[in-house]
Amino acid sequence: MNYATSRQYRRIVGRLSKGESVVSSLERLCKRENIRAGVIQGVGLLGRVELQSYSTEGTYQNTLEADGTFELLALTGNISTLGGQTIVNCYAHLGTHHLGQFHAFGGRLYEGVALTVEFQIEAYDDLVLERRLDARLGLPVLNRVETTVGESSTDHAPVQARPEPAPKPEPKPAPKPEPEPKPEPKPEPKPEPKPEPKPEPKPAPKPEPKPEPKPRATAFSSDGNASARTTNAPPQIVRRPTRPPEPKPEPKPAPKPEPKPAPKPESKPKTTWADAIDFSSKKTEEKRLAVKPPALIKPSAPAIEDWPEMPDIKAGDFLRHPHFGTCKVLKVEEDDFVRVRMRGGKVVDIKLEVCELTRGEDRDGQRLFNCTIVRR
Repeated sequence: MNYATSRQYRRIVGRLSKGESVVSSLERLCKRENIRAGVIQGVGLLGRVELQSYSTEGTYQNTLEADGTFELLALTGNISTLGGQTIVNCYAHLGTHHLGQFHAFGGRLYEGVALTVEFQIEAYDDLVLERRLDARLGLPVLNRVETTVGESSTDHAPVQARPEPAPKPEPKPAPKPEPEPKPEPKPEPKPEPKPEPKPEPKPAPKPEPKPEPKPRATAFSSDGNASARTTNAPPQIVRRPTRPPEPKPEPKPAPKPEPKPAPKPESKPKTTWADAIDFSSKKTEEKRLAVKPPALIKPSAPAIEDWPEMPDIKAGDFLRHPHFGTCKVLKVEEDDFVRVRMRGGKVVDIKLEVCELTRGEDRDGQRLFNCTIVRR
């Protein structure tokens, strides 16, 4: 087994447009970015594919060449070198619909034309992946997998070590001054023994304070009115003397309407024979003289209201009507009607008995009359 560990890598993410060759485009990208070792992943759609498979003869042979629309379910591969040349080795897993069924197949991607392919390249700048031809298999296999030391990601030139700075001379410590001789301590007098204090009696434990009641937010007085109150003291009930309810006055019965006395029939004077003879003699005298009583004479009819005189309107004048707008007079039939033409060309007759005409300002040298509808 031959392996190496990479600690210096970079990722390149991109997309191939329609008509671009997958393998050739990835090889050009690796040469441009100076990628000599890495892995490739991708998905997308292919329009034309050429797949190969390993045969028993030890070579790769074409197994599929087709045009159409193929789903690139997975694209995997790696990047290495062979004789100083960058090689892109890719394998594709494809899928397509045929006769109402979905078929999946795969192999080594010799070449493919992209409809759209999204790819990701992870380049190892501190690795060397070198191939050589295996005579037994007939394939170029990885022969050298090593980690480059002191090489960059672009030119892979060895990194020169920086010269170490010369060690600085350590400063010599300054000589310490000699300590002065300390005076001999005088013997201290021994303290007299103090009498031991008597143990004080322990104080009785204090009773724990009771927890204060929580403040109340609201309370109600005895008369029913709500009052806001917040206090820590326990609530005190205040009883006020309540007034006895006043007796409600008993409703008085509504007075019954007194029955109105029926109107007494007017007493007609009694007709005597003398009155009848007198009335008949008066009727006979009226007929003889043919004189009508003043009550039968009808009152005279009221006088006829005077109407204002009609202005002198003639054909060619303009008439401003409240409903028809400004119209041109075509014909005047005395005091009966006036025939006019509206702006749209429609001809109508206007009765003069329901109109009141007044003279207005002239319009382009023509007389203008204002028409007002009245009820008479």
